[in-house]
Amino acid sequence: MDSVLSALHEVAGVTAAMVFDGGGHLLSHKGHAVYDRALCEHVSGVLVRAIDAVQLEQEEWDTITAQFADGKIFLRNLGSAHFLAVVADAGLSPTFSTVAMRVAVNKLKKGIEKGTLTGITPVSQPAATPVPATPRSSPGPDATAFLARCVKELARYVGPISKVYVKEAVGRVSPGATFTMAAAERLIEELAQQIDDLADRGALRAALVKGEGRQ
Repeated sequence: MDSVLSALHEVAGVTAAMVFDGGGHLLSHKGHAVYDRALCEHVSGVLVRAIDAVQLEQEEWDTITAQFADGKIFLRNLGSAHFLAVVADAGLSPTFSTVAMRVAVNKLKKGIEKGTLTGITPVSQPAATPVPATPRSSPGPDATAFLARCVKELARYVGPISKVYVKEAVGRVSPGATFTMAAAERLIEELAQQIDDLADRGALRAALVKGEGRQ
């Protein structure tokens, strides 16, 4: 992986290249002095939240390009919840997007598939974590409908990131367990805390409590 990122870093105009997973954990990076590991870890955390928001609208995607004042950020989906990010300034070589990026993505994807990249579990092999004796089941139909309504109602105030907020809140109110309607009241309060305006908080609570009563 380091050799692939080094090759990207040598392209004129590239200031940093990094690979991170769906949890925002930095696996490898190459960059100019300012892009040390701490900064790249911060960037990967920000980018994974942006990816979560994009995936609410488009679950399957390959390429995201973001423009900023002094350059661009290129994101590529490597599969298996792993991503490549390249930060480039205004001096980016015109050959970058058509040659270097394509070569790097192909090499990284093959490495992931074959399990030859350090720190990445290949698709064809199970992750090296213990399997729970009792698998976690999915929420029942009432709970599933309630969670969908939570996403919809919260989106009125925070936009498409609501799905991420609901998922994180469920993890807090039902850690290691299946979400049930017994935890609905706590979930509503967790979601209300994501809204700054007190009147809007109250409106969200009222909408979700009313909906809960219809279950």
